Amino acid sequence: MTEDYKFIGECIIPVRWCDMDAYGHVNNSKYFDYFSEARILVLKQIMSEKHNILYMLVDTRCNFKKEIRYPETLKFKHYLKEIGRSSFTLVVDIYSQDESTYYAQGEAKLVCFDPERRKAIRIPDFLIEQFK
Repeated sequence: MTEDYKFIGECIIPVRWCDMDAYGHVNNSKYFDYFSEARILVLKQIMSEKHNILYMLVDTRCNFKKEIRYPETLKFKHYLKEIGRSSFTLVVDIYSQDESTYYAQGEAKLVCFDPERRKAIRIPDFLIEQFK
């Protein structure tokens, strides 16, 4: 249950007609595109331009609750589930913009990453503070 996790931010993303499939609903693979876009938007709210932190997705999943159809505007509510030495896990709930419909819950584990050394690094202190 997300009420057990720390709320860290939300964003709005409209459904596009091209996200639909032959069954008349948003294709299941598009949920992961939405999760990625929403995660970037919310983490940008947390991190300033001076904090150029790279993170790599190492695990992701989705629990589909109800089909999404066009037209719709989606609200993505993000929560911090857990934080480790170099990784953190986010949970995201997808709702209609007015939150009257609950569509799905996703989860993503991210690892802070040093691209030069090609290794995981400790989560920076400023990010740990933002998550508190």
